Amino acid sequence: MVEEDDNSFISKAERVWLELDSIYSELINSLTKDLRLPDKKLKRLEASLYEIEDRAIQKLGRPSPQLSMVDRMIDQYSSVLAGVFTWLKGKNGVPEVRRRRWLSQDLEIAQGFYRAYYPLTKLLLDR
Repeated sequence: MVEEDDNSFISKAERVWLELDSIYSELINSLTKDLRLPDKKLKRLEASLYEIEDRAIQKLGRPSPQLSMVDRMIDQYSSVLAGVFTWLKGKNGVPEVRRRRWLSQDLEIAQGFYRAYYPLTKLLLDR
C-alpha cells in the first residue's frame, strides 16, 4: 500500500466519509417503524456501500501515523453499515426480536460516526 502525504489522504478520506454519511442519512430517513427498507432502496444503498469500498476505501493509501485513526474509523464506519444491511435483510434462524435489537445497536454505532469526520480531523490536526 502506498503511503499518502497528509493533504492527499485527508482529501480522499473526506470524500469517502461524506459518501458513507450520505448512505447513512438516506438509510435512516427511509427506515419504516418496524426497521425495514423497501427492497429496491436496500439493494441500491448496499450496492453503493460496496462500490465505495471497492473504488475508494481500498485505495485510500497508507496514512501518516497521525491520521491512522481516520483510516481505521473509515473501515469501522463501513463495516458497521455493512452490518446494518445484513440485519435489514435478516438472517435465517434469527428471531425478529434479535434482528431488530442487533440492527438498532448497529444503527446507534453508525450514528456515532455520522458527521464525525470534521471534528475528528480537527482534533487530530490542531495539536
